[in-house]
Amino acid sequence: MISIQLPDGSRREYPAALTVGDVAASIGTGLAKAARDLVSK
Repeated sequence: MISIQLPDGSRREYPAALTVGDVAASIGTGLAKAARDLVSK
């Protein structure tokens, strides 16, 4: 498991086989789109 602490102090746990895009999508669609746009540049 991977544990990620967000800026608001909350924590989320994810399985080890995970991409940054997966984490971004689980937080919000806007963040997922921004992450995709950043990677594609």
